[in-house]
Amino acid sequence: YKSKRTIYYDEAKEQLICRMFLFETDGDDRADWLQCVVVKDKSMASGTITKDISGSTAYNKMMKLLLEFYTREEIYEIFNAHTHTKCGALHYTPAKMIDNTVIKYSNCHKYDINSAYASVYIKMFPRAAKAIENIYLMRKENPVYKKMLNYFVGMIKHKGFDGTYYYIVNYVNELMKKTMSECGGMKLYINTDGFIVCDPSNPLEGSKDIGKFKEEYAGDVYVYHDKNYFVIQTGYKNGKPDLTGSCFTVIRDKMDLEKGIVVHYDRKKTLIYGDAYLYKPDNIRMEVVEII
Repeated sequence: YKSKRTIYYDEAKEQLICRMFLFETDGDDRADWLQCVVVKDKSMASGTITKDISGSTAYNKMMKLLLEFYTREEIYEIFNAHTHTKCGALHYTPAKMIDNTVIKYSNCHKYDINSAYASVYIKMFPRAAKAIENIYLMRKENPVYKKMLNYFVGMIKHKGFDGTYYYIVNYVNELMKKTMSECGGMKLYINTDGFIVCDPSNPLEGSKDIGKFKEEYAGDVYVYHDKNYFVIQTGYKNGKPDLTGSCFTVIRDKMDLEKGIVVHYDRKKTLIYGDAYLYKPDNIRMEVVEII
């Protein structure tokens, strides 16, 4: 809807609509305008809900940390010394090949950078390197630390340092390009700070270090395109197919590409309030298709 600053909330349905940057940035260049539907999920197990922080809180916490090693003027000088022209994060999805067919690729690897943003902050603020590394190491026991690292990059742009924001995005892009080139093979999927490759000529050695690539999956990968979406399956997680793609989340539990089980649906535009609307899956049909 046009009034993007407005947050629509439906108490009965326990869902709201807002811009992405209010709860997640993840380096997505669309975060300041892309609208998302946020739904309360009562099915989540107890203990899986984590406390969130606002972008402003993340920015203030990171600035407080940096101010232990630099003056505010020095921080701003460093921001202005690390700039780049406008650029977007890397994205690539495989082209559609055969209708109603799942494509199976063998000898695949899925890699992701360990805290790409933290590695850039360390490069920009070397005197604070140990403190930033400590935040990274504590991110699992306290997820707020991970949010601090992720939200800070979006807030840098929000505070007017657009060039610095694009410097960080470009730094990650160049690291991705260099690593993918060295890795070789056929790229099946690329998304900001991670990629899936088939038959790499030089597989990466997984690492837990900041700024290095960890291996999240190795094995067969299944790719499927439907008229409204694409989806990639990399094995199973917690007993369920591990799916990545553009299909509606609510239909993913009906799919299993390894077994050829796919879902067809239509996108139905539904008005909610005034000029506010969202798309929902309609006329959902399951089918078992050929795997090649």
